[in-house]
Amino acid sequence: MWWAMNRLVLVLTLLLIVSACVSRVYAQPAWARRGVYVEYFKHVEASKTDLAKSYPILDELFDGYVEEKARYILISFDESYFTLSLQVVGATYTTGTKALLEILRWIDKGEKNTIQGVQTLELVFSWYKYSGKIDVKLPPGSIIPSPVNLYIYKPPSTGSNTVKVNHQFMIKLNSTNELLEDVMVTVSINAEYDKTTGFLEKLEAIIKYSFTGLPIVTIYYDVSKTGSNIPEIAGTPVNIDTILAVTAGSVVAAVFAFIVYYYRVKKVIG
Repeated sequence: MWWAMNRLVLVLTLLLIVSACVSRVYAQPAWARRGVYVEYFKHVEASKTDLAKSYPILDELFDGYVEEKARYILISFDESYFTLSLQVVGATYTTGTKALLEILRWIDKGEKNTIQGVQTLELVFSWYKYSGKIDVKLPPGSIIPSPVNLYIYKPPSTGSNTVKVNHQFMIKLNSTNELLEDVMVTVSINAEYDKTTGFLEKLEAIIKYSFTGLPIVTIYYDVSKTGSNIPEIAGTPVNIDTILAVTAGSVVAAVFAFIVYYYRVKKVIG
């Protein structure tokens, strides 16, 4: 009875140790430190055909181009969450419309929270939890599509690093003929994330407005990573999966060795 109780206590203790160690593994990656940044160049441009003049709202909303070079700096973190501060290091806004600027800022939001200050923008993310599938929607009454769960960071442990989204919507717009006409809105998004760090590598999005197959307006949005000072450890930035595998493996090996040792000692001393 005494040996049975000892075994139970031993097993429960080891399970608690393993559980505690593995839960601690789900923390910030080894490269995380204040001042780490990722830099992107973002560009949105509208291309119109002569047919755009027949749809005044589209002709007015989408015109010209806007672009921005932005740096996202890690300013705080703990085992669960981290915050990036957006710093614009170069921009051209006056050559395009507000609608294009709205699309330019598609990725300027945090997965957990977005803190808007007077001159600052802070984005809060979780290191290892993810809210869901990247998608696109067309809000009721709007003619500009909006992305869903599209961020500059996606935990490396959450599935594929490549995302492809394609959607079509039908809207009714007034034409110069004073008629409500069916206009097709087609959205295509291709995004690629770094397999190790989880940060966005590149993003390409195309929004097309057409009438009976004829193009009216096409909007091109592209984002590319242009720089980063994320430190490398042993030649490769270490991510959550790597830490989890190494730490959990070490813990399991240690526990197994302890159990073997324990029962050998028990056998010797009777």
